[in-house]
Amino acid sequence: MIEKGNYQDEIKSLEQDDTNIEKGMKLLKSVIKRESPEDYFALGCRYNYYGASEKDLKKSFKYFSTAAQMGYSQAFVCLGSAYFRGKGIEKDWKKAREMYEKGADMGNISAKRELANCYKRGIGGEKDYQKALELYLDAVKSNDNYALYELGDMYLKGLGVESDLQKSYEYFMLAARNGSRAAENALSSKKFRNFRK
Repeated sequence: MIEKGNYQDEIKSLEQDDTNIEKGMKLLKSVIKRESPEDYFALGCRYNYYGASEKDLKKSFKYFSTAAQMGYSQAFVCLGSAYFRGKGIEKDWKKAREMYEKGADMGNISAKRELANCYKRGIGGEKDYQKALELYLDAVKSNDNYALYELGDMYLKGLGVESDLQKSYEYFMLAARNGSRAAENALSSKKFRNFRK
C-alpha cells in the first residue's frame, strides 16, 4: 500500500512513463480505494490514451463519470469531449454541450472555453454569439490562449459584436505572443497590413 501523500507524486511519474502501464494501473486501482475524485479522474486518463481500444475508452468514460459525480470539474470537460467525439460513448453533441455547461458552472476554464465553442458554432444547440463572447472573455482572464484567438476571430468576422479590426488585431497579437500559430497566420492576412507598420 502506498503511503498517504506519496501516491500523487508516484502517479505523476507513472503517467510520464508509458512503458509502465501495468504498474500504473495496479497503483491506481489500489489508490482508488480512497474514493477520491482526483484518483477516479487519473484512472479515467489512464484508459484514455492515443489509439485506445473502445473497451478502454468505455472504462475511461466510466471513471470520468464517477469523478464528475463527485464534483470534479475537469471530468466534465473529458465527458464533454467523449460525447463530442463519440469515444467510449455514442456521439451526442447535445450531451457534450451539457457536460461543458456543468463544468463551466463550476468555474472550470477549459469547460468555459469548450462551451463558448458550442455557442459560437451552434454545436449541440442554437448559436449564441453573445454567450460565446462572455465565456471567451471570462477564459481570457485566466490567460487562455485559445480564447484570445477566438475573440480575435469574433471581432474580425463581426460575430456578436461589431467588426473591429483593431480589437481583432490586439487579441490575435496577444495569442500569437503566447505561441498561437493560428493567430500568427491570421495576423499575416492582408487585412492587418496597416497594423504591422
